[in-house]
Amino acid sequence: MISMKSHGFTLLELLITLLIFAILINIAIPGYKDLRQRDQVRTTTLDFYQAVQLTRSHAVSRNTRVTIANIGGWENGWEIFADTNNNGIRDEDEEVLLTGQGTNKVQIISNRFVSSYISFLGSGRSHQRSQSSQGAVQAGTFHICHPEQPQPVFELKLSRGGRLSMTRVDENPCISNEV
Repeated sequence: MISMKSHGFTLLELLITLLIFAILINIAIPGYKDLRQRDQVRTTTLDFYQAVQLTRSHAVSRNTRVTIANIGGWENGWEIFADTNNNGIRDEDEEVLLTGQGTNKVQIISNRFVSSYISFLGSGRSHQRSQSSQGAVQAGTFHICHPEQPQPVFELKLSRGGRLSMTRVDENPCISNEV
């Protein structure tokens, strides 16, 4: 008599394996979502920080005013340009040095002094737009956060001298200002 050995799985074993797999996936997905959102906040913070630093660097190296301006809101992206007429708005004849892309659901909340642009002079100091002179000193604060994620929240502060500092803060303005 020839004996036949079973080399596969029974239907019950396959169903139990699929059930265990489904349970593990349901446990892992929320953790992955949180991890992805936290990573988006960190990445956006670093991208924006580097863009502002690059703007200042271009202003110093060219010894002229260079501006970073948002595209309908900082979370929609930004562009860095040589601001030859000091108006804080890119005109058609002004050279675009770099553009930054939108930030998905990550929000960049700024105070009114830096709500639409940051402009650096050749000295590296940040000044508001002005047709007749260098303009007043420009300083302000940004909060970068995710409306569905309580932490991390990063605060970027632009000092009167044009330097940008980055710190983590506990209060999340994105949750109370949910869009």
